[in-house]
Amino acid sequence: MKRTLLILAVLLVPHVGQAASITFDLRDPFIETIDEVNSFPLTIGGLTATLAARPPTFGAFTLELNQTASTFGVNVAGTTCGGLEDSATIDNGCVGESIRVVFDADVILNNFRVSSFGSADEGLVTAGLTLIPILSTGVHSLGNIFLAAGTPWTVAYTAGNGFSFDDFTVTTVPEPASLLLLGTGLVAVARRRFRPHASKQ
Repeated sequence: MKRTLLILAVLLVPHVGQAASITFDLRDPFIETIDEVNSFPLTIGGLTATLAARPPTFGAFTLELNQTASTFGVNVAGTTCGGLEDSATIDNGCVGESIRVVFDADVILNNFRVSSFGSADEGLVTAGLTLIPILSTGVHSLGNIFLAAGTPWTVAYTAGNGFSFDDFTVTTVPEPASLLLLGTGLVAVARRRFRPHASKQ
């Protein structure tokens, strides 16, 4: 039995070590083929992130995820709101916009990148109880926050002219069953190694 557990532990160590860092590039030209909808799933490395523009509507108009040659964000379809809303940034052209992201598996949130940030622009990331202000262009840490499958996190406009949401990176989390089997195997190995030997007569 202990030998079986040891074999399981040996087999599972590589699997657990495969926790992968995955970057979702929202500036990839492929996005242009699936955007201009309120939400879409994006699968990379076996992990699916579903992005959605929020709020879903402004009056009779739908908010859409939108990519242009230089930005990725939200557009209010069918209206310009006085000439301010024909864009692909997270802004306040018609209404304060945000992008919600949900994963189909547990992840660790690593970092995200924004651009097209002006001196007066501000944004906010919300991940559970954690709030992270966005105050400049560039890569920003997400603090390696654990996020369970199905739990949303958001990138939102708070002030200024708006900004582009360019990419985000997460690390996959091994399945609990795999960790449990690995732990059981390692305990068995430890017990066998440190078992007292019978004293010599």
